[in-house]
Formats: sequence, structure tokens, C-alpha cells
Amino acid sequence: MQKSSLAKIILYLVIILVFNILYFNIIENHTPARWVSYAGIHISYLLFCVSSLSYNRFDSSGSVVHVYPKMMVAYSYFMASLICGSILILINNSTITFPIIVHALIIGFYIFHYLLLMNAEIHTEANEQRNRRDAFFIRDCVGRLDNAMQHATSQDVRRTIESFRDAVNGSSMRTIPQVSELEVQIRTQVSRIENAMGSGELDGLEKDAKKGIDLVRERERQIMLYK
Repeated sequence: MQKSSLAKIILYLVIILVFNILYFNIIENHTPARWVSYAGIHISYLLFCVSSLSYNRFDSSGSVVHVYPKMMVAYSYFMASLICGSILILINNSTITFPIIVHALIIGFYIFHYLLLMNAEIHTEANEQRNRRDAFFIRDCVGRLDNAMQHATSQDVRRTIESFRDAVNGSSMRTIPQVSELEVQIRTQVSRIENAMGSGELDGLEKDAKKGIDLVRERERQIMLYK
């Protein structure tokens, strides 16, 4: 366990201990209505502690963007529960109905905002996965062409491959099902250039590069068409 996490746990335990000392020493008559607010405050505090410790753990792995908003929602829920609960404890209602309604409304707002964050997180993760999948085609082709350029024996050969490489690198990372066949053909042209560089037979290199560029342009045209 990290020292920061251990320090947080100790701090949270001290805070809840101080709260309980104040509650049991200041409040003499522990009515059912007061116990409702007491329980509501502790539940909200527990959720805040869990969210805060989760933020601390995920912070080291780079996933803060999903955890931090949840922690803030839990903090808002705790503060609302603490303020309203403290007022209700001091008022000391004769029945438990009103405190239950207040804390039910507070936790209802918390659940609502938490579900909104969960939905946003799902969409964010889906978009990230799609972007990574779409970008792989470009990165793969550019990487293979870069490797082929390193084996170029002349500036003309290098410029020929570079023109194809620049066309691919400058194309859209977004992909759609309608261009899947074109992407297969582009990969084929990349493979032909790799084979030509490996075998030393460069007679058809310029033709293969030009065909690859034409395929990249057609892919761009169809992506724009279906946008």
C-alpha cells in the first residue's frame, strides 16, 4: 500500500472518530430521527472515502479522467448529506419521515449523477477503442514504409517511397466498412514495395507507389462521401 493511501485512511478514520465523539458528547437524546441522519452521513462519508482512495490508486496508472469526476460527485453527496444531516440532528424531528425523505432525495441525486458519469465513461472508452483501431491502419502502413525507406539505395528510390508514405500519413485515421477493401489493396501495395526492397528488383517500384497513392486518394474520397 502506498504511503499516501495509508495517510488518507488514517486521516479519514480520525475524522470519523472526531465526528462520533462530538455526536455522542453533544447530543444527549438519540432519537430514531437523529439515527437516520447519523446513518445517512456515515454512508455518504464511506462512499466519499472509497472514491477518494480509488482516485489515488488510479492516479498512478493514468486513468484519472474516469475516477476524478466520480470522486467529486461523491464529495458533493457527502457535503450535502453532512450539512442537511447535521441540521436535522439539531432540529430533532419527532418522526423519521422527514429525515428519510431528505436523505433519500440526496442519495437519489447522487445515483442520478453517478449513472450519468458511468454512461459518459462507456461512450468515452468506446470512442477511444475506435480511435485506436482506426489509427492502427495508418501507423502500420507508415511504419512499414519508413522501414523500407531505410533500405533505399538511392535518392530517387527514397523519394518514390516517401511520396507514398506521405500520402498514407496525411490521410484520414478514421475508417469505415466501405473502404475496407481499399485498405486491403493499400496494404498489398505496401507489401509489394517491401518485397521489391528486399529482393532488389525495383523496376516496378514507382508504378506500385503511384498505384498506392491513387488508392489512398480513393479511400479519402469515399470516407468524405460517407461522412
